[in-house]
Formats: sequence, structure tokens, C-alpha cells
Amino acid sequence: MTGINYVTNDRGEKTALLIDLNQLRSSDKSETELVEFLEDLDDMIAVELSKGEKARPYHEVRKDIIKG
Repeated sequence: MTGINYVTNDRGEKTALLIDLNQLRSSDKSETELVEFLEDLDDMIAVELSKGEKARPYHEVRKDIIKG
């Protein structure tokens, strides 16, 4: 997507993301496409931040959701 640049470290790993808001504003992307991109970005951030966390069994998560 135009207006998005990745910053990498010495090992070539992506460590940051730069979003050029001016370029995005002037792009031909619809508002829906931009919202979808930002939702995908939010999901990617959540995945990265959860790496290394201990997983929980499905039945525990289900019980917590049902309990409310």
C-alpha cells in the first residue's frame, strides 16, 4: 500500500512501521479499504505483542466468555 514503509534492524527484521498520512489522504483508496487495512494492522500488532505468551486451553476461554 502506498504511504506505508517498514523500518528494519541490522538483521533485516521489520521492527517498525511508518505511515505517511498525507500520502494516504491523497491516495485513491476508498475509506473502506483504509479501514480494512487499519483493522488488519491492528490484528498484526496483537499477534506480535502476544508472541511468547502462554496459551490457554479452549475450554477455559469458552468458560470465561460464557461467564461474561
